[in-house]
Amino acid sequence: MIRRMMAVALFTGIASGAQAATDYPSGYTKCVQVGSSCTMTGTRSTALGKAGSFVYATKTGNFACDLSAYPTNTFTSTAWCSYSATTTSSSSVASSATSSAASSAASSATSSTAAGASSLCVAGGTIDGVEVDCGGKTLSLKGVDGFDGCSADKEGQPSVLSLKNGAIVKNVRIAAGGGGHGISCLAGNCTLRNVVWEEVCEHAAGNYSEGGTFSIYDSTAYQMLDNAYEHGSKPDKFFQDNAFNSKMYVRNFTAIMVQSDLTATTTKDKSGKSISLAKYTSSGKILRTCGDCSSNKGGRTIDLDGLTVKYQNAAGTRLSGPGISTIVGIDTTWDSTVPSPYNVPDKAILRNLKIQDYKSGTPTVCDAYVGTRTTDASTKLGEKWKSDTAQCDVTTADVSAL
Repeated sequence: MIRRMMAVALFTGIASGAQAATDYPSGYTKCVQVGSSCTMTGTRSTALGKAGSFVYATKTGNFACDLSAYPTNTFTSTAWCSYSATTTSSSSVASSATSSAASSAASSATSSTAAGASSLCVAGGTIDGVEVDCGGKTLSLKGVDGFDGCSADKEGQPSVLSLKNGAIVKNVRIAAGGGGHGISCLAGNCTLRNVVWEEVCEHAAGNYSEGGTFSIYDSTAYQMLDNAYEHGSKPDKFFQDNAFNSKMYVRNFTAIMVQSDLTATTTKDKSGKSISLAKYTSSGKILRTCGDCSSNKGGRTIDLDGLTVKYQNAAGTRLSGPGISTIVGIDTTWDSTVPSPYNVPDKAILRNLKIQDYKSGTPTVCDAYVGTRTTDASTKLGEKWKSDTAQCDVTTADVSAL
């Protein structure tokens, strides 16, 4: 009898857990399944998903629940569309970044609370050796230990999350203007699944784990092409790999460049001083191995399969061009004036790249560099293909125009 009662309790617990994996994020209103039209008002964050897994896009007014209208996903017609309770405004500086990414609530100083989100999923936190489902929670470093959330490309910023020793983090959003140094892998292997960066700050994620692999699956990041959030810096890279003998393994990643709709002519720098507002037509790179770190060590491998690159305005309308200058930059040779036993060339393995309005050389796909340990001394050698060097394992057949 006792054993039977335990079995019933176990079954009940499993059933309860299955029910907790809903077809819409906490705080969202479930609308329609794929193939139908959803009715709503205003501009809101919308989600496409099923059984606790979601991808997001911002929509205005009634919209078609269509798989092709969302970042790379593997859902079927049984998936559901839903929308957030908060309506965004496209008239302010803050909303220009989030209007194509999520609701204005996502960029608040505090992390939004999602039902079932782990207590370990907090801005500035460290996750060591465990799997954490953030349940759609939005994290921001704004106000954490007095930090304002983003200091452009400035080194020494805090990481929004630090991962170690097999840590797995899934179903999390990083708020616009609150991502700091991004999500960092510091030791061992680390994994991210279903992450949305509403705006890239210094970068979205970086690998600093010697000998470790940082795996990133089914994720999306937005890069604002102005200096309002970047505090005077031109938008640069999405991912960085600085660690010796390490690997970044990226599968099904969507990078979306967003042209600013700001009409002002000035913005403010970190000290509050007014500076000219700059707008750009492209970001830098999807991924770069360190070119000029003081302790630069090579042998890093970039394995990227399933990249989608888009360029749009703040309202989500497609613009002309790819909106980015380079896909991957690696060190294929080393500065002989700075000898080291670690002068091992990096390698990039690139497959299934879909780039908006791609034309040969725009953007460059695999740029080779001369690595160094002297600041700002890395030399660009230009675009290379598999026919040029084994270090750039990619052919023209691996790249298509979107």
